[in-house]
Amino acid sequence: MESEILPRTPSVVYLRRSQDREDRQVLSTTNQLARCKVLIKDNGLKPIFMPDEDRTASKPGRPIFGQVMDLINSGKARYIVCWKANRLARNPTDAGKIIQAMDDGKLLAVITDRGTYHNTPRDKHNLWEELGDSKKYSDDLSKDVLDGYQTKYDRGEYPSEAFTGYINIKYDRNHRNIAPCPDNGPKARRIIEIAMTGRYRLDELYKQAVSDDLRTPRGNLISKTGVEDMLQRKAYTGTFWHGGAWRIGSYPHLMTMDEYERVQVAMGWAEKKRAVYGNKDNYAYKVMQCGVCGHAITAYTKDKELKKGGSGSYSFYVCTRKSKVTKCRDPQLSETLVEQQVFEFLNKIKFTPEEAEKCRLFVRKFDNEDNASAGARVNYWLDRKKKADKAIDEFSALLAEGVLDRERYDRLTQEHFKVLETAKAKTNSFATNTERQLELTDKFFTDVVNILDTFKKADVSKRRELLLEVGLNWTLETKTVRLTPRKPYDLLLNRTENTDWRARPDSNRRSPP
Repeated sequence: MESEILPRTPSVVYLRRSQDREDRQVLSTTNQLARCKVLIKDNGLKPIFMPDEDRTASKPGRPIFGQVMDLINSGKARYIVCWKANRLARNPTDAGKIIQAMDDGKLLAVITDRGTYHNTPRDKHNLWEELGDSKKYSDDLSKDVLDGYQTKYDRGEYPSEAFTGYINIKYDRNHRNIAPCPDNGPKARRIIEIAMTGRYRLDELYKQAVSDDLRTPRGNLISKTGVEDMLQRKAYTGTFWHGGAWRIGSYPHLMTMDEYERVQVAMGWAEKKRAVYGNKDNYAYKVMQCGVCGHAITAYTKDKELKKGGSGSYSFYVCTRKSKVTKCRDPQLSETLVEQQVFEFLNKIKFTPEEAEKCRLFVRKFDNEDNASAGARVNYWLDRKKKADKAIDEFSALLAEGVLDRERYDRLTQEHFKVLETAKAKTNSFATNTERQLELTDKFFTDVVNILDTFKKADVSKRRELLLEVGLNWTLETKTVRLTPRKPYDLLLNRTENTDWRARPDSNRRSPP
């Protein structure tokens, strides 16, 4: 019977204990083995002992579990003996392998300390539920851990053991963080300051750290590798990497980001930052050209030490022609002055919402007049379509009565079908053009409303789109930004020629975009 255990049957013994948080409270493999031996003795089985598995069961790919299933599928073992069913799988892939082996008749039962799961519908269902609950427990625990970490990130708490110069503290009942160690913090800061000078090698810094008796949080004297790790660890700046992303800590930091970069350069671990040419994070990229030589304009960023301390970052726009023989002589221009000139241009073409609405009303008035004229043409084609339909119907009736043959019918109706196609194209074109014209008109008046404010708030990509929309031939020459305004934006630039242009827009009427 399926519910009976066959004595002297080869049975594989599976033991697993991972280092995951989910398994910290489970029995050791030694205790699991003791329980399994009792199960083997009680059922009179012939055991096949496998090496202990030291891997999590949350994901497929465990090597020992794979060997267990190979023994089952090859018929060298008919039972699996383990302490609990959740030792076997915490993921649906491995759980499915076990159930499938039962369905194929290769696995007779899974014997555990809590009961035996035979190859019967009810037992397989219970085993599947047991493995499913194990999977859910693993997922819930993982989510709870991630949520806990996210809460720490939000509070700026360092989620791991403190590093050299810091200690772990508990600042209230449930919250922990790190803080500079009263003894080792000043010593670590001293090593950082010496490293920034660039006059000492790692060996010399290590000797100084030993001389100062700099120790790790566990009380051990710092090693040479520990000094190197300390100087390269960005967490000293208050920024640390955890959970696959950079986090901002709320703990006091022992050096600034600028000091960190100076240490990396001084120790030879990083090159000194140079001006970055070809920076695409500027709205002149593929938009603006040099007015002198016609080459593209690019932007570069340069870091500069400030007299008051610290550093600043400045951007400049310059011609890309760098040849020493034919180098462009046009001077560069700071990003601030480029923006100032762009802002002046946009300020000239901007509308208030009230002005835009008035213009919309006038444009719609003229569109209605144009539509009335175009409507007459549409009616002409509708009338021709009606006559063609009538003629085709008459010829179709004659064809059905046998008065006309197919060849003559096709010859007589050919021109009428052409009229139908032309009428359809003409009427559809009128409707499409009218709708498109209204869309472009509304878009134009929407874009120019407070266009300067929109430009200031936009990202780099959107700024480039706006510049290309309002103007062509953007150039930078002799520190001056020039362009050719697109229609109808050129009308807005020239509106000062007619002081009452808002009152009589029909006198300056241009076609909408």
